[in-house]
Amino acid sequence: MQNHFIQTKILFKRLAVLLIMYTVLRILFYLFNHQYFPFPFFTSILPAFFLGLRFDISAIIYLNCIFIVLHIIPLKAFYSAFYQKMLAILFYACNIPFVFLNCVDFVYFRFILKRTTWDLFSTSGMSKDIITLLPSMLRDFWYVLLIALLIIFAMVKLYQKISLPTQRMVQVSKNVIGSIGLGILYVALFVIGFRGGLQYRPINLLHAAQYTNPGNAPLILNTSFSILKSMGKMELEEINYFSNQNIEKIYSRDQNTRKDSTFKKLNVVVIIMESFSKEFTASYPAKNSSFTPFLDSLSKYSLVCTHAFANGKKSIDAIPSILAGLPSMMNESYITSSYSGNKISSLANLLHEKGYTSSFFHGGINGTMGFDGFVKMAGFDKYYGKSEYPNPLDYDGDWGIYDEPFFQFFAQELTQKKQPFFSSIFSISSHHPYNVPEKHKNKFPDEALPIYRSIRYADFSLQQFFKTAEKKDWYK
Repeated sequence: MQNHFIQTKILFKRLAVLLIMYTVLRILFYLFNHQYFPFPFFTSILPAFFLGLRFDISAIIYLNCIFIVLHIIPLKAFYSAFYQKMLAILFYACNIPFVFLNCVDFVYFRFILKRTTWDLFSTSGMSKDIITLLPSMLRDFWYVLLIALLIIFAMVKLYQKISLPTQRMVQVSKNVIGSIGLGILYVALFVIGFRGGLQYRPINLLHAAQYTNPGNAPLILNTSFSILKSMGKMELEEINYFSNQNIEKIYSRDQNTRKDSTFKKLNVVVIIMESFSKEFTASYPAKNSSFTPFLDSLSKYSLVCTHAFANGKKSIDAIPSILAGLPSMMNESYITSSYSGNKISSLANLLHEKGYTSSFFHGGINGTMGFDGFVKMAGFDKYYGKSEYPNPLDYDGDWGIYDEPFFQFFAQELTQKKQPFFSSIFSISSHHPYNVPEKHKNKFPDEALPIYRSIRYADFSLQQFFKTAEKKDWYK
């Protein structure tokens, strides 16, 4: 198996060249745009360089998957001049264009305030404008092209310095089982690197915001990763029906609905109930009975919007719509779209300006539907999922923690929060497969549809939360 080890050793050296180049590119990106990252260097900026390695490795493996496979296969031909020349051409063809694109972001970032995504090349994106502006950009930013050429030159030289033994010094392994086992091990390692780890879902643009201040996300990302992860995503065509001047004449965007404009620092809690459609409540005229007696009782003391319309068809659409004012107007959910890394306004970061702390609770497995990444990007201070919940025995076996115990956990955690606070929770038990805890099976027996009893259980969980919350000092 000696030749297998030699080939993989050479592979790791060649991939290390790329890792060095991406680190250099990140340093230069920061130097060109340091004014956009006004965070403490040792506690925020420096960790971003280490966190960025995860995204660099993912992009490198993505771009060089064929190059990697050609190194893993134990062939004596690997050591021939023709094979090595083919590998070198493949290496340069896959990586040089993306080194150049990373350099473009040294200056392009200041215009779009995010890493370049695939929309740069699409017909509905900026591609036409870029072609038009290219001559003037080359004139104004000629030094970026020079830097790109120097980095590419250094990459080529480092690649060429990696020597390998001559063909006659290598013996082809006869241990077929051992070679297959090593091959499987290497493939597993590269799949983990490609996914960015062993977490629930592969890393995407939103994950960069989970580990640092959301404003630091472009520093953790690299342009190659941003382009690859947004490739093939649906893009929106920008449409302007009115000029700013005309729309102000028709309807002013600045509205003050209260005579008293004094801001009151009340605690704010947004509770989002999974699948609680109107047909389950007492307000639905076709129903003789309600599945949500507690919610119905709350409505007697509440502002109830009777002419409301869904802003999405799936749970993944709810959070951007409710917490950030981003209704689902694409065929793809915002969280998985190429726009997910954009800087946005939300209830969390707007209330931060008023001195609020913020948190988001969802009893699902961490990473479910990308909620953890989105709420971090939206400016929330803390995310609480299944991993943060202390008792694994309350796991429903499918989605996460049952509503009743998780809502109690929610109430207790809010008690520890600095006031004023803003917090939101998204329930899960009224979601397929509509599980109910064993101890409540008699209280909520099977009904005509499985969802009915899970709605009753979720409503009961909400009631228990209010019973606990109303005893807390922060409740009033």
